[in-house]
Amino acid sequence: MYTINNVLITIDFTTMDSSLVNYVFEFSKIVQFKKAVLTNVVSATTNLDEEVPNPQGEGTITKREEIIYKLENLAAKYKPADEHIEIVYRVKSGDPLTEILEVAKNQDIDMIVVGRKTIAEGSGALSRKLARKALCSVLTLTQNALPQFHKVLIPVDFSEFSYTALEKAVKLARKTPLEIVCIHIYNLPNGYLASGKSPEEFAKIVKKNNEKRFKHFIKDLDISGINLKMKYQLDTRNARAKIIFNIGLVEHVDMIMMGSKGKSKLAQAFLGSTTEKILLHNISIPTLVLKQKEINVGLINSLLNM
Repeated sequence: MYTINNVLITIDFTTMDSSLVNYVFEFSKIVQFKKAVLTNVVSATTNLDEEVPNPQGEGTITKREEIIYKLENLAAKYKPADEHIEIVYRVKSGDPLTEILEVAKNQDIDMIVVGRKTIAEGSGALSRKLARKALCSVLTLTQNALPQFHKVLIPVDFSEFSYTALEKAVKLARKTPLEIVCIHIYNLPNGYLASGKSPEEFAKIVKKNNEKRFKHFIKDLDISGINLKMKYQLDTRNARAKIIFNIGLVEHVDMIMMGSKGKSKLAQAFLGSTTEKILLHNISIPTLVLKQKEINVGLINSLLNM
């Protein structure tokens, strides 16, 4: 199982910055990140070599140095004294999506942490684009997200990547008390009426079959001593994302963990429609989209060399 060692935190000097940095350092107490890269991207028209007043005293410094000074203060405010994590600062100018992805590549980032602002402050477009295009995992934090890790929700479709999400959650649960709630959403197959059974009767048959599939799904995963429960939900309105989000609210989960969609390696580098919809409409639950960076990077390089 791959691990998350290096984290990139997107900083835009808004009210969300403190939440993002604090969340990462609290999370690191459990998973022990090795490196955190605080990254700020300014507009392409900003001259980072421009001389500005020195905030620490007399004289001047460059605009880039001024921004790094602010990033250092932000990190110092939340980094525990005993936290052994390398802090790196990067200041770029240009398109935020392009520059963040470039820093992620150069710094060997395993997870990008980005804020999802409310409608009043932004639409969350950058967080969705990063989750869509990044080859590494992306954690989207909602406004005022609390750095607590008591319960996670994992949508399970019996794919390799939902297994990866469950595996990661079990690993976390070995380090901190964590309840894992799995949800499998299923539909009735086309033509089920030909069986002569009612929708309710056939739904029970499908659910029973999915229960067997789940037992087989986790047969090689050691869940002894893990607080895990499995839920099954019939979807009659093609509303998977809404069901997942509503269950997250009802269960009071602290995070939704999802593997990127895909039966093939090519598809795994990108997002499925359900994940897209959750990122679009979810404004209250932190969401971690897990991607296996090594697989995705190798695949993209192979395609570029064809």
